Amino acid sequence: KKLHDEKVLVESEGAIGMDLANDNLGFCLAIKSDGTGLYATKDILLAQQKFEDFDIDKSIYIVDKRQSYHFKQVFKVLEKVGFKNAHQCSHLEYDFVEMPDGAMSSRKGNIISLVDLIAQMETTITQNYLAKYSGSWPKEEIKNTARIVANAAIKYGMIRMDNNRKIVFQMDEWLKLDGETGPYLQYVCARINSLCSKLNFNKNDNVNWELLEKEQEQLLAVKLTQFNDIALDACLQHKTPLLCSYLYDLGKSFNSFYAECPIANAQSDALKIARLALSYSCGQIMKNGLSLLGIEAPSRM
Repeated sequence: KKLHDEKVLVESEGAIGMDLANDNLGFCLAIKSDGTGLYATKDILLAQQKFEDFDIDKSIYIVDKRQSYHFKQVFKVLEKVGFKNAHQCSHLEYDFVEMPDGAMSSRKGNIISLVDLIAQMETTITQNYLAKYSGSWPKEEIKNTARIVANAAIKYGMIRMDNNRKIVFQMDEWLKLDGETGPYLQYVCARINSLCSKLNFNKNDNVNWELLEKEQEQLLAVKLTQFNDIALDACLQHKTPLLCSYLYDLGKSFNSFYAECPIANAQSDALKIARLALSYSCGQIMKNGLSLLGIEAPSRM
């Protein structure tokens, strides 16, 4: 109404909005003829409040591609009303999430709520992976670990895909411990944590890194040095798959190192400490990388 009073918005057939025909964006409706507002009404003001109240640098709307036209209209209105941060607003669209047999629909009767989906995954994780610990782990830890692993499976399964590709949800595939999945990366972390604990690794020990001469050791060390650059590129390009692929490759590099370079039975204590330190460093990078993706790494699995 304020913008209408200032003649920035116009009235058309009883409704209020902005004519964007010259920008090939039709008429952006802000207030319907019956006086009610729409999503655009809220988004136009909310965009301004984000910058004013939280002093942000950018505002990225992560919404599916069906809302592309809506955001083009909103951003264009912000630009035309003179909002100085209009060009710092962007829509990061993504494609649909489907089941293996196609899109979910009420007609097919295959709609699954997120709450039910998570519950199914937690049950599967508990039965397939954590049941063996029922006699040694507290029940609360088993329940919490199942929740953390289910969270990782869903998040990693979605964000490892390019946002322009359809996401096909396959629970059994996303929960695997031997493929490109969130639970696999969590398992690598837990394995390293167990290794360091079992062999009494002390991160304050003096490490002679020059003892790491084998190819697998050096390849893993070089891989670790790439983390900061990969994380920065993923952020600047808004491409989570860059970080996901890096972490998966890191996990494979660690497993190759672990298979070829004995740690407990290393040729000397100094070499043992160096290999443990390399393992610990890998675990920290993996944990930090997962954290950037919003995924927690349980201490054991």
